Amino acid sequence: MNVSVLAQRPVAVATCPHPAAAGPRRPPAVGCAREPEPGAPRRLRNPSLREAAPAWDASRIGRLRLQLADLESELRSSAGLRHVLQQLSNAELTSLPLPGHGQTLARWRALSEVAAHDLSLAQLFEAHADAIAIHDELARYALPLRGIWGVWATEAGRARVMIDGATDQPGDEVTVSGRKARCWGAGIVTHALVTARDRDGRSRLVAISLTQPGVLITLEGWCGVSMQTARSVDVVFDHAVAVTIGEPDEYGARPGFWHQRGGIAACWYGAAAKLAETLRDAVAREHEPHAAAHLGALDAALAQAKALLREAAEVIDRDPASSAKTQVLEVCAAAEFAADAALLHTGRALGVGPYSRNGRFARLAADLPIFLRQSRAERDLESLGRRIAKDRDAPWEL
Repeated sequence: MNVSVLAQRPVAVATCPHPAAAGPRRPPAVGCAREPEPGAPRRLRNPSLREAAPAWDASRIGRLRLQLADLESELRSSAGLRHVLQQLSNAELTSLPLPGHGQTLARWRALSEVAAHDLSLAQLFEAHADAIAIHDELARYALPLRGIWGVWATEAGRARVMIDGATDQPGDEVTVSGRKARCWGAGIVTHALVTARDRDGRSRLVAISLTQPGVLITLEGWCGVSMQTARSVDVVFDHAVAVTIGEPDEYGARPGFWHQRGGIAACWYGAAAKLAETLRDAVAREHEPHAAAHLGALDAALAQAKALLREAAEVIDRDPASSAKTQVLEVCAAAEFAADAALLHTGRALGVGPYSRNGRFARLAADLPIFLRQSRAERDLESLGRRIAKDRDAPWEL
C-alpha cells in the first residue's frame, strides 16, 4: 500500500472560531511528508490480512480495569485523554476482538468497562475499535500506521465532504474537500474514516491522515459543558489526500454497522451500571426503604439490558454475516432505558450528594445524557416495531 498517503504531517488547528474559507491547496510545510510522485502506486495492492487481536478473557479485562484506574487522574484534559489512549494502545488494550469472531461479548465487556470510567474516553476508544473493525470488514488490510483513529459519518445540513474528481475502485488515492460536522476528538485523533460523496452522489468511506496541510480543525460546533475533553467540532478539508475504503454505500449496508451499534449500547450499559453502584452502596449503608425501592427498579432495568446484550452477542457470533438488526435494536432500546433509569433513580434516591461530592459520579451523570444522544430514539423504536409486526415466529414465546 502507499503508506505515504496516510503518513503523519503537522496538523492545522484553528485559533479563532471562524476559520478561513477553503481556498487553493496549501503546499506542504518544510519537513512534512510530501505527496507521492506521479509514478508512485495510486491504489492498494495485495493487501495483507490484519493480525488477530489477543484473546480477551477475564484476566485481560482485569488488566484494562487496573490500567484505567492508574490513568484516571489524566482524564481531565484533552492532552491527558490523548496520553491515556496512547498508553492503552501501547499496552495492546485497544485491540479488541472483532465482532462476529466468537468474542463479541468480550468486546462489549471491554467497551462497558471503559465507559464506566469515563465517557469522553469511551467515545474515542469505541471509535478507534470501530475503525479497526471497519478496516477488517471492508478493506481487509492492516492499519498502515500506529495512531488513534476516529470515525466521522455524520452529514448535518450543508456540511458535506466531496471527493474531488473520479474514483472507481476501493483503495484509490483521492483528494477530498468540504466540511464535516460532529467530529469527535478531532484535536486528539491522528487519522479518521470519513464519509464523503462521490460525483454521482454516492456515499464513500475514505481514510484520512489528519496531520496534513489540507486539514483544518476548527473551534466551531461545540458549546456543551460536558464531554469537553473529546468535544465534537467541525473539520474543514481542502484537497486533503485520502484513500477510499470499500465500495460505494457499503459502509452503512455491512453487517458490522449494526454490530457496532451493539457496542455503543454496551457503553450506555457500562455507564448506567457504574451509576447504579453508587446507589447500591448507599442502600447497603443506610437501609433507607425508598432508596432500596429505587435500587430494585434500576436493577430490573439493568438485568433486562444485560440479558439482551448477552443474547445479541451470541446471535452475532453464531451468524456474523447477518446484521442481527432486530436483536441490536432491542439491545439499544433496553440499554437506553437502563441508562435513563440510572439517571432517574440515583438522583431521586440520593439527592444532590453524589453530584457534589463524588467526582466520577458527577462526570458520568453529566456526560451520559449527551452520550445517549447517539441513539435514534423513536426512529429506532419505530423500526423495531415494524420488524416485530412482520415477524410470524412468535418472538415473545418462552
